[in-house]
Amino acid sequence: MPKTALTDNELNQLITSILQEGGRPTIENLLEHCHEYRSCVDPDNEYLQPYEKYFRKEIVFRDFDIHIRHFLCRGDSVSEAEIQFKRPSRFPSPLWNRNRGLVAKLQKLLRDGYSSPGITVKHSDGGRQIHFSVSSNSLWWSASTSFEQWESECAIYDEPFSSGLTDPGETSIRNDFVLLRFRRKAD
Repeated sequence: MPKTALTDNELNQLITSILQEGGRPTIENLLEHCHEYRSCVDPDNEYLQPYEKYFRKEIVFRDFDIHIRHFLCRGDSVSEAEIQFKRPSRFPSPLWNRNRGLVAKLQKLLRDGYSSPGITVKHSDGGRQIHFSVSSNSLWWSASTSFEQWESECAIYDEPFSSGLTDPGETSIRNDFVLLRFRRKAD
């Protein structure tokens, strides 16, 4: 199945348009014509929820598959977005986090958008989270705290050499994940 490859500039446009008010037209222009998986059961995407508008898009960035799991707008501004970057783990994982380049790129874009470096917490398994525009009390700032409890507007979840949602004891398959979560705060 063909996939649409995003350039560095297109990824920059996607991320900055999510952060900025009024970014919806830029994102739609960028993603509308990307390759898309056609389901034989739902060829017209009638069964997808409104937030799954780009759910079946076949997009890559470098060697990561991009999956837009959640995308919702209020007017011309993005109100919620979840973008997953995924690739199979390979050597030197788990010895070295191969996600560092992508995470640094996303972190720079978010740092520019929020004028802060973000708050970083590390997982015991080598992963980390970076939260921006945090409203919660610092007592909540840990790797086990949910995105909602962090009360952050945007976060990067870096999960190298991960079994995803599957119990690690039940599978030998490991992938490198980077997840970007965004929920626009009310003004």
